[in-house]
Amino acid sequence: MEKLAYQLWKKESASIEQFKSELLTSIPPRLDSLLSELQINISDQDVEPATALAQSNYPPPPNAIIFIKVKSYFYKSSFLKMISM
Repeated sequence: MEKLAYQLWKKESASIEQFKSELLTSIPPRLDSLLSELQINISDQDVEPATALAQSNYPPPPNAIIFIKVKSYFYKSSFLKMISM
């Protein structure tokens, strides 16, 4: 198994709630057959009080980070095609 991490930024035209909804409702079902684990961390209003503590080398910082465990690294390209938004 391989553990991969991806930083994601929302489209400027999308609200953080739209972005969150898309990540939580449409991505997991599409990836179910390729993953053994999925973790989605989203920078939304729940973590807003800790914004000043975030450390990032990317201005602006990512709106979400996805951690996945794939059954094989060879599934990586299939995963990337499925999460393209």
